[in-house]
Amino acid sequence: MRAINEGGDAAGLAADAREELELRMAFREIPLPELELGRVLGQGVTAVVRHARWWHSGDSSGGRGDDEGEGGPDSEAPSPGHGGRAARVAARRAVEAEQEADGVVEVRPMTEVAVKEFTAAGPGLRPATQVKAFMRELAALRTVPESPNVVRVLGACTHPQLRLVLEYMPFGDLFGALRAAAPPSFQHAAGKPASSAAGGGGPGQASAYTPPDPSGKALSLSARLRLGLDVARGLAHLHACGRVHRDLKSHNVLLDIGASGLRAKVGDFGTARLVEEWRATTAWTQTGTLGYVAPEMLGGIDGVDGRGPAVDVFSLAVVLWELVAEDPVGGNPLKMLAPVKYCRELERGLRPSFLPGVPDEYAEVTLRCWSFEPAARPTAAEVVDVLERLLCDVTGRGPADLA
Repeated sequence: MRAINEGGDAAGLAADAREELELRMAFREIPLPELELGRVLGQGVTAVVRHARWWHSGDSSGGRGDDEGEGGPDSEAPSPGHGGRAARVAARRAVEAEQEADGVVEVRPMTEVAVKEFTAAGPGLRPATQVKAFMRELAALRTVPESPNVVRVLGACTHPQLRLVLEYMPFGDLFGALRAAAPPSFQHAAGKPASSAAGGGGPGQASAYTPPDPSGKALSLSARLRLGLDVARGLAHLHACGRVHRDLKSHNVLLDIGASGLRAKVGDFGTARLVEEWRATTAWTQTGTLGYVAPEMLGGIDGVDGRGPAVDVFSLAVVLWELVAEDPVGGNPLKMLAPVKYCRELERGLRPSFLPGVPDEYAEVTLRCWSFEPAARPTAAEVVDVLERLLCDVTGRGPADLA
């Protein structure tokens, strides 16, 4: 019996080793020495995001780098069944030593990236089983096709702690941009002023002034609609790929400048799921951020699953409102409530108001997304259709110009 158990244990260890190897080959493992970590871009409860320079190695296979054996990036020990890799490592190090002796400096390509480091309070220090769960999720993230409206996951470090390597977005996040901007005031768009029925106030004097964006141009109504369309498109892409964000908020919408001006991409779309793997063994029970989180994620709707795409559409409503709000930071009374009261007030219909000049169609689709019942919310793809039509009306452009 003892021999059988030992054999079973050995078989189990071998299977675990094979699974880990397959997982590491399914996503790009970026050795920590290739990352030149820089300034802090943002910090949360579970992670710190840093700007970094990624100095690419010669390995472009997309899997684990040749320098990294079972003992980590500096390990000399060959892995079982990987004599070829050990030989390549030895050969490359011999060449590097010869080049160093000759005064030859290797020139490697460099990419600016953002590195999300999970802190000691987060999943970076969880047991090996948790690390494997992260690796499974990272492998799944690599299967999501690229989209111009979703921040790319470039790879990860799993030693000595978990780090995600992400596309760098140089203009920060939407929350910071809206917080720094002066309150907007809109001219009536396409002859459709917002009505009080859609949550807006009464008629008011519209000002021509709008706050600047990082490109130096005014952040007009059309620019704000375009950012909302970008976010909706990013969500629609993720949902079409079978992914659910579960922590969408303006902090996770990142900005860049494109040919048509300021553009937005949905970021952190895999992080919520990754953090859940850690929270499953801790006292944390909630993914999402109050003020943005759907009530079903808090157990506020009996018998309703809080894991479907509708939770993202609810969060999208808050982002769409913030884009056209006078005070996107403090103007939403729902953000100030404890979870139980938050759900109760949502069910009663409490929502912040819209400024005069916000088009009715925009306010209406936002409020539909903000519905208490998930079944009453549109899909992200339906929101894309509405915003595309509205943006065409406001700008006078055709759909082909909105790519």
